[in-house]
Amino acid sequence: PTHEIGKALLNRKWYDAIQLILDPNRGEADVARVCSLWFDKQDASECLKNMPKRCNIEIQLLRGIKQYGIKDAYHCLNAIARNTRLMYVHSYQSLVWNRIVSRRLQTFQFRVLAGDLVRDESDSSVRAIEEEEVCQYTIYDVLMPLPGYDIKLPQNRMSEWYVALLEEDGFTLASLKHSVKDYSLAGSYRKILVKPIDVEWSHLTYADVKVSLIETDLQKLDGSFQPIVVDGEDSPKLKAFRLDFTLPSS
Repeated sequence: PTHEIGKALLNRKWYDAIQLILDPNRGEADVARVCSLWFDKQDASECLKNMPKRCNIEIQLLRGIKQYGIKDAYHCLNAIARNTRLMYVHSYQSLVWNRIVSRRLQTFQFRVLAGDLVRDESDSSVRAIEEEEVCQYTIYDVLMPLPGYDIKLPQNRMSEWYVALLEEDGFTLASLKHSVKDYSLAGSYRKILVKPIDVEWSHLTYADVKVSLIETDLQKLDGSFQPIVVDGEDSPKLKAFRLDFTLPSS
């Protein structure tokens, strides 16, 4: 999983990150065969000859290994596009956030708690609310932090949960200020729940499972979208529920 690769990068376990990316147990059969070849022989040149062209990440990494040698695992990894490497560490951040929020909802449902974080309307800063303020807010106002060295933790039980979960993986908030700038995580905040707007829904009846039920952006540009038509009473009729809505930017 991408979060395991991210955790290895944050822990400076460069070789482990390489092995996770080239793990033969992930990916399709043709990719797995080449990754198994890597584990058997660790011959980057031979793996490059056989790796499917669609596997950009694996190809970039193998080229890095061929150039620098596996003993220089750090520079091998840098052959992977920066955005991809950032995706790995951000995946770990999101995993922590998801686990904490899931535990919170299981424990407290949709209650607002003293010590929860909200955005101050006066200056957009993030602050913890007091007991007497709880009734002024709903769950839609509550923020939960993506872990990083420059965030505030909630002033309630969630703070302990963050610290304990990070410690399980060998981290503290301060340690997420990485010696490698690309992997340094300042952190940020996300709302637990948001209300969608522009909500519309409809029932659809269709006969062909290969037919697109929604108009894609490309179809909007080229005008290729075909309305759904079910011909004749004997045509097999499949039913779908289509839901359209808008979410705020993250």
